[in-house]
Amino acid sequence: MLAVDPEVVFADYPVESDSWTNWPQGPEISARSACLMDASNNAVLYGKGAMSTQYPASITKIMTAVIVLQHCTDLNAIVTMTETGLQDAYGDSSNIDPSLGEQFTVEQCLQMLLVKSANDIASQLAEYTCGSVAAFAEEMNALAASLGCKSTHFSNACGLHADDHYTSAYDMCLITNYALQFDKFREIISYLGISIPPTPFYGERYYPTHVLLIDPGSPYYYEGTLGGKTGFTEEAASTLVCIATRGDMTLIGAVLGAPGTEANAIDMINLFDYGFTYFPGVDTSRGAFMFTAPGSPEELAAMEAAQAVFPESETPAPTETPVPTETPVPTETPEQAASSASAAASSSASQEALASSSETGTESSAATSETSAVSNTDQSESATLEEIFADDSRNLESTRAQKAKNYMGIYIAIIIVIAAIIAVLVMLQLRANKIRNNKKRSKRD
Repeated sequence: MLAVDPEVVFADYPVESDSWTNWPQGPEISARSACLMDASNNAVLYGKGAMSTQYPASITKIMTAVIVLQHCTDLNAIVTMTETGLQDAYGDSSNIDPSLGEQFTVEQCLQMLLVKSANDIASQLAEYTCGSVAAFAEEMNALAASLGCKSTHFSNACGLHADDHYTSAYDMCLITNYALQFDKFREIISYLGISIPPTPFYGERYYPTHVLLIDPGSPYYYEGTLGGKTGFTEEAASTLVCIATRGDMTLIGAVLGAPGTEANAIDMINLFDYGFTYFPGVDTSRGAFMFTAPGSPEELAAMEAAQAVFPESETPAPTETPVPTETPVPTETPEQAASSASAAASSSASQEALASSSETGTESSAATSETSAVSNTDQSESATLEEIFADDSRNLESTRAQKAKNYMGIYIAIIIVIAAIIAVLVMLQLRANKIRNNKKRSKRD
C-alpha cells in the first residue's frame, strides 16, 4: 500500500457543497477537511475536502471497536496484557500504564479504548480478537471497503501515525454510521467518564471524556450530542467525529486537521447548527453526491450524476407566480451569474422548440406540453426549497445572536458574583482589623 502524499493531506480544500445548485451555503471552518452526513441515508450535507486523504489519529478506534464488537459476543471475557499492548504504553502516547499480565474484561477494554483513547488497549484488543495487529488491520480494511470507503487504509488499531494509515472525513462518517448499529458502542461513547476497578497491579482508574460537546460543564456542550471520539497526533492535528440527534434527524460530523481541540469543537457545533437549521423535513438524498479524484473516469460519471442530483433549471420561471415581496433577492456571485446566463439561453431554446413543435401537429404539441409540465413541477419544488433555506438562514443568524447574548449574560453574572465575594472579604477583613485594634486598646487600658 502506497503512503499518502503529504501535499494532499495538507492541501487547502474548498467547501465543495457550496458549489451545488440550490444548496445552502455552509459555514467556514478551521479544519482542513470535514463532512456532515445524514445518518438515515448516508447523504452528504456539507463537504470540505470530504474525500481527501487525511491522517485520522485516534478516531481510528471507532473502527477498532466495531471489529471487536463483531467478534466478541461475551463482553465479560478476560483480556490479558501482553508485550503487544505494552509496546504502545510509552510516555507521550495515550495509555493506561498497564502491567504485563494485568487483566480486564472486554467491556472494560472497550471503555478505555473509546473514552480514555488508550493505544495500548487498542493493540491488545487487536491481538485478542484476531491473533495479531496485522491480521486485525486486514479486517479493518476489508470492512471499510465493504462500507464503500474509497480513501481509507488502516495499518494499526490505535491510530498512531504511519504513512500508510489514512482515511477521509467522508469515510469516517460511513464507518461511524455503521458503528451506531451496536448498542454497546452507542452506550460507551455517551459516557462522561469511566471507572475501572482496581487490579492486583494498579488501583482504581478513572478517565473523563475528551468529547467537549457531551460535557454539560463545557462551554462547548451541544444539546442532542450522542457522543463522539477525538484524536490527535502531530501529523494529523486534531480530529473529531460526533453524532447528534434532534427530532427525527441524526447527523454525523467528521472534522480532520483542526488546529486544536477547541477549534474542532467549534467546527463541529457550526456543522450541526447548519444541518439542523437547513435540512429537517428536506429530502436530503439530493446530497448523496460522491467526491472523486479530479480528471478520473469516476469524476466524469459523478459529474453526470451530479447534474441529475443538483440539476440546473432548464425552463423559464412561471410568469403567473409572483415572487413574494418579503423574500430577499440574493446578490449573484460570478458562478451564479454564469448559471443564470446558461438557464436563460436554455430558456430561449425551449421557447423556440415550443414554437416549432406547435406547427408540426397536435401529437407533437401534446408531448411538448407534458414535458413542460414536468419541468415546471421540478422548478416549483426547487423554488420552495430555496424559500425554506432563505427563512432558515435568518433563523440561524437569530439563533447565533441569541447564544451570544446568553453567553454575555453568563459572563456578566460571573463578574457580579466575583465582585460581591471580594466586597464581602474586604468587609470581613476590616471587621477583623477593628476587633484586633479594640483588643489592643483593652490591653493598654
